[in-house]
Amino acid sequence: GFVEAEANWFEYVGYDAAIFRHKASLRHPLGIKKFALPFSIKASLYNKYALRDIEKKKDLVGFIGSSIVAPNLYVNRLAAMDKLRDEGLLSETRYLKSINRSQMMFGKHYVEFLASNLFGLTCGGYCNYFTAKYLQIPAAHSMLVCTDTVGLEDFPEDCYIKYDINNLEKLINDIRFHISNKDIAVEKIKILYRHVVKNHNHKIRGKQLRDFIKNRT
Repeated sequence: GFVEAEANWFEYVGYDAAIFRHKASLRHPLGIKKFALPFSIKASLYNKYALRDIEKKKDLVGFIGSSIVAPNLYVNRLAAMDKLRDEGLLSETRYLKSINRSQMMFGKHYVEFLASNLFGLTCGGYCNYFTAKYLQIPAAHSMLVCTDTVGLEDFPEDCYIKYDINNLEKLINDIRFHISNKDIAVEKIKILYRHVVKNHNHKIRGKQLRDFIKNRT
């Protein structure tokens, strides 16, 4: 969100410019120059561990992340998860009983979980920020299922499933359509995969950061 007092602090301490993860942050007034440097993926990690064979993927929507905390923040994803669960279409990570939260996954195991499902669910909460999973799910050769957000307009059109919590029946219909039409699903997954790996890898992002610093000095 935007808090004016916090925005003024950037200028107060004498910063010349600020870098933000989210493109939406650029909309807010700030007394200094601002730039967006979005999330990125380690392409080699996904190339090594992501399952590409669509016939070996589960016909489910995978979700990994926070699902039992901050229900007001994650209203979009919780609504989708409830509907998908009722329809038998949701794949979730297991819970650790001793600490009552989702199991943490990193590196190889994180990629393998994302890639094991034909679809992957993400959303940026009520603020609809463009989160890392908007990149990680396509990089894992799975179809992105998401709510609309600033930044999504930079993706190739019609290569993901965008849902609205006010019409979750359409979400289910879209999921089932792509399960029944794997050739269409494969083509969409390939297009978005190529876009993400080419334009949103760590190397590209590092070059953007370097150029930004050079331009400020």
